[in-house]
Amino acid sequence: MYFQAENIVWRRGFVAELLAALATNPAAALAPTPVLHLFTGSLEPDPGTLLAAFTAVEATFTGYAEVTLPAWVGAVNILDQVIALISSGNFVVGTPVTIQENITGYWVDYDTASDWLLAERFPAPFPMVSTGDFLQVDLAAGLPLTLAVK
Repeated sequence: MYFQAENIVWRRGFVAELLAALATNPAAALAPTPVLHLFTGSLEPDPGTLLAAFTAVEATFTGYAEVTLPAWVGAVNILDQVIALISSGNFVVGTPVTIQENITGYWVDYDTASDWLLAERFPAPFPMVSTGDFLQVDLAAGLPLTLAVK
């Protein structure tokens, strides 16, 4: 299975950090060691969601482990007027299968897990039920080059 990020929710504090870093010369690292996690259940992330809400429903399927992401790559052009940072993480069901789950979303935090950076609920759950089932999450965290205020 494959999922490309489509509707990321940014934590308000991280956006503030992003803007503060952009104002710094040279810009500071925003997420020196980002970690990708999967969650289950009915959680609907919003900018005020607490980290504890994610950790309470973190995946536990056989073979699950959080993924330390490689360094963000970018800035890259993902649309005509949108640039982004990109990264990717993979998850595979191990053997023998003792825990099966439907994965409903992901979140990224720092390796210190003090708070989350971004999250997204999938449009439909991904079943992780058989040995070899996999989920690849490709992150494209983009910002438009121009903003229109209405």
